[in-house]
Amino acid sequence: MKTYFKNKILVNFVNKNLKIKFIEMKQLVILLSFFFSITTFAQKGHQIDGKINGAVDGTTVYLAHYFGATQYIKKDSSVVKNGQVEFKSTSDTLPDGMYLVVLSKDRYYELVINEQKFSFESDTTDFVGNFKTTSKENKLFYELQNYIKNKSIEANAIQQTASMRNDATQNSLAQKKIEVIQKEILDYKTNFLKNNSKTLVGTFIKATTEPELPTVLPKLPNGRPDSSWLFYKYKERFFENIDFKKAALTRTPFLQKMIDRYMKELTVQSPDSVIKEADFILTKAQANEEIFRYALWYITNQYENSKIVGIDPVFIHLADKYYLSGKATWMDSTMIANFKNRVKILRPLQTGLIFPEFIGTDSTGKEVKIANIKAKYTVVVFYADNCGHCKTEAPIAAKYYKKAKEQGVEILMIDVLYNEKDWKNFINEYKINDMINLWDPKVRYFYKDDFDVYSTPTTYVLDENKRILGKRVPVEELERYIEFHESRK
Repeated sequence: MKTYFKNKILVNFVNKNLKIKFIEMKQLVILLSFFFSITTFAQKGHQIDGKINGAVDGTTVYLAHYFGATQYIKKDSSVVKNGQVEFKSTSDTLPDGMYLVVLSKDRYYELVINEQKFSFESDTTDFVGNFKTTSKENKLFYELQNYIKNKSIEANAIQQTASMRNDATQNSLAQKKIEVIQKEILDYKTNFLKNNSKTLVGTFIKATTEPELPTVLPKLPNGRPDSSWLFYKYKERFFENIDFKKAALTRTPFLQKMIDRYMKELTVQSPDSVIKEADFILTKAQANEEIFRYALWYITNQYENSKIVGIDPVFIHLADKYYLSGKATWMDSTMIANFKNRVKILRPLQTGLIFPEFIGTDSTGKEVKIANIKAKYTVVVFYADNCGHCKTEAPIAAKYYKKAKEQGVEILMIDVLYNEKDWKNFINEYKINDMINLWDPKVRYFYKDDFDVYSTPTTYVLDENKRILGKRVPVEELERYIEFHESRK
């Protein structure tokens, strides 16, 4: 794939599955640029002394905090000496949040930080079980983890014993014992939250707690319980355990996971529904500027170039209502200008709109207007004749076209480069002669700005009136995609 416009700068580092992503603070772009300008904290310093028995001397250990569920920002580092690490600064105060002490690509441990000076000790064989600390927050955090861990071990032992016996009566007894353990964990967690509601750990644990729901459901006219009522009640109360005033939640995995679940599992993926629910979350998020900043960045990032067909109006709405209206107060003039340009590109290319005018030249020198092509469906493929991915996709498109043309489908192959010889060589080499092949010898267009071609191939599917049905549909999915639209008719 030939890439002409880069909109993501997340650098892979390490995590449990080799996927920890440390965010590098450089090369700011449209959607990621503003989150780095988060609140400046008072410069008072920090000192965290740790002893990790089993850590390899000479290893560099990182202290990082979460930024969402899968991204991390490094705050400090230390080289292990006699099992000891020291994270220390006389000026940099650590913002509240959930942190990770990263030993290697597959080993890290969590700390809750809202105290700037404390010590801890544990070992690599059982970090949770052997954890000791002078930090009140982490003492609570690991007491809870230990209780749940031990109860889980107890439940697993019961389950394994019952499965070995393979007896229905024993399985039933085992299930009852496991239910008792689950009730004990729930009660422990409830009391924990009651007794520690004002702690940061309490805020985090509460954020992971499901909302309480009525146990008695209203009845439908046929006498059955109305399960849909329960769904809407669950959705209504979904965020009741999230304290949107706590900026520290941006430095946990919990807030992102809640937003993801609400937007992707509880919301119909149509523009109107997504816009409504995004506004609902962002209204709550405005209780804290940092929470608002994170929620707006994350939701926007999900819908700028979503693979969900027809969802593009969401990005336009978010840009208009929040970024370009002045509500995103952290944006400087350069960021706003970048956003305006991005919206300018995408606004005329929204699903349902008439495809912008395009006049290309074919191999005979004849000019061809897309608007004049008579077809039930018109597929527009922007490609580059030096693009490796395009060389793979072109024969697939040619093969599909052989049967698609009988069904009223036309495919336009438009080379975004400007060398006539290379263009014609590509046509012949990849045998795409049957389709309509065009290029732009008069250099009428800047493809990135005029048709959002920031990588190739970029594909649009148009209906008989040249309205945009979908964009960035993979060439190998064209047949199924058009069949889907046919079935909807």
